[in-house]
Amino acid sequence: MSYFDRTSAAGMPEGFLWGGALAANQAEGGWNEGGRGMSHSDLIPQGSDRWDVMFGRQKPVDDPDRLYPCRWGNDFFHHWHEDVELFAEMGFKCLRLSICWSRIFPTGMEAEPNGEGLEFYRQVFEALREHGIEPLVTLSHYDYPLALVERYGGWQSREMIERYAHYVETVGRAYQGLVRYWLTFNEINSVALSYLNAGVTLEDERDRAAVTAAFSHHMFMASARAVEILHKIDPANKVGCMVAAGATYPYR
Repeated sequence: MSYFDRTSAAGMPEGFLWGGALAANQAEGGWNEGGRGMSHSDLIPQGSDRWDVMFGRQKPVDDPDRLYPCRWGNDFFHHWHEDVELFAEMGFKCLRLSICWSRIFPTGMEAEPNGEGLEFYRQVFEALREHGIEPLVTLSHYDYPLALVERYGGWQSREMIERYAHYVETVGRAYQGLVRYWLTFNEINSVALSYLNAGVTLEDERDRAAVTAAFSHHMFMASARAVEILHKIDPANKVGCMVAAGATYPYR
């Protein structure tokens, strides 16, 4: 009897989805292939200033002499076939993964999507289903087209809502029937990480409270729009939002 059989026998509900997770900005790589545009996470460097960039305390720069880990990940882009097979071999029934927005809309401002990007994810989702694995797709996992971040200053601009809605509508229709479980944003409440979470860099820390309120408001509005859009495309879609949470215990 396998681990999963024993656990089910112990009382887990029928259809419980055991699985694992990855994100495009953590694992995918292929940052300059397949028509993909640059993501804002592609400018988060390795090194002593990494956290300053993620917290929005320092403006990121594209330095050819620096290492930017999100550009490479662990090369899921080229090895996804074997990764999916190994995942299935482990007996998992659900894989949470994200779509790289700039692989679908390289600048975020295009009217029509990048066909190569749509096809890449279609192949991944079809392979997962062939192995009996349910895809759980995060629409935005710390991953925005860099061109939008540079143009609008990230989510502090209301303009991001319409761009995001167009992206959600596009992938929702493209993968109708293949994807049934969706997450609108990863850790939408991680407001301290203003650049990582919202593409926002603050030149003056005195502005942080007001700017944080603005970008959080816009992201929550966009999340609600995504729920509405995906339910309209397919009422059977299950749509949620990933929230960062943790348990704290007193030392004494």
